[in-house]
Amino acid sequence: MEFNILLSKYIPSDKNASQKAPEDIEKIFKANYGCTYRVRYTDNPLFSYFDTLRSAWKIRTIKKKANCNIIVQWPLYVKRPLSYRMYLSHEFNTKIAIIHDLDSLRFSPNNKSIIKKEISSLNRFDYVIAHNKSMRRWLIRNGLKADIITLDIFDYLLDGTINIDHSNDYRIVVAGNLDKSIFLKEIDKVLSYRINAYGPISSYQLPDNIEYKGVFLPDQLPYHIEGEFGLIWDGEDTDNCSGKNGNYMRYNNPHKLSLYVACGMPVITWKKAAIAEYVETNDIGFTVNSLHEVNGILDNLSAERYRELLSNVKKITSTVTTGTNFICAFEKVTRGGQNNV
Repeated sequence: MEFNILLSKYIPSDKNASQKAPEDIEKIFKANYGCTYRVRYTDNPLFSYFDTLRSAWKIRTIKKKANCNIIVQWPLYVKRPLSYRMYLSHEFNTKIAIIHDLDSLRFSPNNKSIIKKEISSLNRFDYVIAHNKSMRRWLIRNGLKADIITLDIFDYLLDGTINIDHSNDYRIVVAGNLDKSIFLKEIDKVLSYRINAYGPISSYQLPDNIEYKGVFLPDQLPYHIEGEFGLIWDGEDTDNCSGKNGNYMRYNNPHKLSLYVACGMPVITWKKAAIAEYVETNDIGFTVNSLHEVNGILDNLSAERYRELLSNVKKITSTVTTGTNFICAFEKVTRGGQNNV
């Protein structure tokens, strides 16, 4: 008998959109593959240690009864390296990590020591599910020896059907942590189109061409979004995606791509972003070097061309909202990493 175990960090029920992807993977996993465990991480090292020990003991008990594969949602944010040894020291059939974030690349892209530590931890696994080809190349370049499967786009599960009434005004949607989206401060000097913004903000005043729509739980947000294009941009500048957040876009899959696709909405993103290839290949929006290009693109966009983009997005929506992408990646692992690209 073979059994699958998924290990995740503790996920609070709040309006933090970063919890949506791991929650969805838990749901997909429970429905198709096995059981899940969560590990709490707190500032109290003793509590964190015993919580880790408790989960590791439960897993060990299951391991005695069945041949097991273990899948870890990365990063787990437990006390390393002791905690990972607790989880991965047992003889599992297969050890798999699915990456949500690479903290070394995200926060310390030039610190070779920190990058080496994270890669060393990931090398404890047999397989790593990465976001895309760009992340895969970065992992290999920095010493990852595990077999790598690419996800290409995260899933975004929905409880019902989304019906957005599209207008001819080509309203642009910006969703996420608006405090982090510093480029919005100057966007009225770049874009003449109306922008609908969703998410927490407290650090600056939004320009007049942005209508603030509030904060919603990730599961409810798609039912409140109004607009024709979803914008995926990061950093402080409108000319390009700059700084650490902008650099991270060269490698990661922002979860807002999944959000917009789940809503059936074409996207606009940076041409140097890792997701640009996915957007262009599937013809689900536009990639630009600078936000200064957007006015010209939308000014010349015909209704027929927009309907074509909507149709292309719709082809992907059903896969994103039903968990197909994670299932396909996991099935590749169970086939021994075949077609790992």
